[in-house]
Amino acid sequence: MSEIKTLDIDLTNYLTNSLNTVKDDETLCKGWEYLKENITTELNEIIQQKEYWDCKYNNQKVDYILNKLNQTLPEDLKKQLGSFVYIYNEKRRDEQKKQEEKKILKQGYKKILHNQKEYHGKQVKAILKLSKVGLMGTVDKLGEKEGKLIWSDSYNTLFLMPKRARTKGFLIRDFCFIKELN
Repeated sequence: MSEIKTLDIDLTNYLTNSLNTVKDDETLCKGWEYLKENITTELNEIIQQKEYWDCKYNNQKVDYILNKLNQTLPEDLKKQLGSFVYIYNEKRRDEQKKQEEKKILKQGYKKILHNQKEYHGKQVKAILKLSKVGLMGTVDKLGEKEGKLIWSDSYNTLFLMPKRARTKGFLIRDFCFIKELN
């Protein structure tokens, strides 16, 4: 990923510049590359504040930025500011995932992929994505389970078969973290 450049321009120019980088009008993510690669000094200071991240919804964050800068924007630039908020929410989530992964690796776990047949039959303690279905849809959270890794030819992936289970296991999607047990 490229380094983010900090610009000394005002919010209106920043958002206008991002919209002007678009070559065709068909794209839905207008100017997102510019927003990802550049940030104004003012916006950088705002996204460092706890109060900004305390705002739960994107439109609340947009309003927070506008109130902080004491500014109003035309609708197209306000929409582009919403894109900025969305992009930086995504960046923050990615950063949190990386930090969580580093923390798990420091605990002595190693990361394996779902298609590594060589772990078939190993007794492990694993941290993997566990899906929970609720009112708001399916949510993946990391959870710790102990069991045996089993290769499935029909699914072409590893499963974690928990202790005292014969028929119900956990499908390893993408990756998991394991500690081998003796």
